[in-house]
Parts: sequence; structure tokens; C-alpha cells
Amino acid sequence: MIPSFQQYQAGQKFETNNETNKKEEPMSLPDYDLDKVEDKGGSKFEAGEYFFEIKDAKEKTAKTGTVYTALTLDVETSTGQCKVFDNVFYSEKALFKLKQLVDATGMSQPKETEDFIGATGKAKFILGERGYLEVKWYISRAEATLNSSEVVKKVADAFPPVDPIDAPF
Repeated sequence: MIPSFQQYQAGQKFETNNETNKKEEPMSLPDYDLDKVEDKGGSKFEAGEYFFEIKDAKEKTAKTGTVYTALTLDVETSTGQCKVFDNVFYSEKALFKLKQLVDATGMSQPKETEDFIGATGKAKFILGERGYLEVKWYISRAEATLNSSEVVKKVADAFPPVDPIDAPF
């Protein structure tokens, strides 16, 4: 039986259930051959500018009371695809990040968390302390288009050079 706060303050004695206070026996773990396990840590990804798609968005409240949206991004890196988690806080000091995200994705100002899902854009990613990718900043669509070597390469690949001798005119 758990004492009430008043009983505790009054120093009243109470009995405890020894069954609930008893320590559990340690659990025996299975034997694994860890040499055959592939390391899936974030360290295999390099920092850089990558395209992303927002796969999930959940409204949360920080311990300080500040409301934020927790985002799950699918990121296409030079070495494969990975998930990156980022938070957009709704405080005066942090609204710049929401502006960056809106500019990067081309979406209008979101009114609900579902408005984020499916949005795509480009961001600068860095390796965090734990070796996982983190968003450094979101890149505006205008800047991503002007400075994107990927766009230039895709256009060049789509229109290969033509030998003037083979020209139809």
C-alpha cells in the first residue's frame, strides 16, 4: 500500500509489499555472432547538401512549454538514403528555421502538422556529435536551383552535344 502525502508528512508507519520490492533475477541474453552484424550507424553518411522529403510531422511540447513540430526527413545522400530527425520550434528566436523550411520546400505557411508531410527541398547537413546527420540549415529553392550542380548535370545529360555534321538542317 502506498501512503498518502498526509500520512507521509505525519510520519505514520505503513507496510510495504515485499513482492513488489523484490529485485528481479537478471535475464539471460541470447548469444549473437556480432561479427556478422552490419553496422548501421549514422557515421557512413557524409556531411553535405542533400535533397529531402518530409515523411512525418508530430506536434510536441518541450519541457519549457514551447510547442514544436518533430519532423522525420528521408534524405538522399551520396552514399544512400537515411532518416534525419529535426525539430521546428515556435518561439520568436527560432522562427527563422520555419522560414527557411518554408522557403526550401516552396510550401505556404503551414497551419497544421500534416501540411509538412510530403514537402521536398534541399538542406545543408552536418555530422552531429553522435555521428548522425543533422540539419544545419534549409536551402531556399531559389538558391538551390541557382547553385545546384545536380541540376546542371541533369540538363547536360538530357541534352547531349550534337555533332554539327549530324544536324538535320
